Amino acid sequence: MKSVIWQSINQYFKLPKGIVPMWMISFGYIDQEEVVKDKFDSSKVHYEKY
Repeated sequence: MKSVIWQSINQYFKLPKGIVPMWMISFGYIDQEEVVKDKFDSSKVHYEKY
C-alpha cells in the first residue's frame, strides 16, 4: 500500500528514481470562518514583581 502511494506521488511530481519524499505540506484556505478566541488573561500580567 505505502509503495503505491509513494509511486503515485513520485509520478505526480516527476521526481527522479530513488528520491523518496519524507513529508509534504498542504497549503490552502479554510472553507469556514474561524472564531477568534480571547486568550488574554490579565492575571498573568506582572509589573516589576511576580
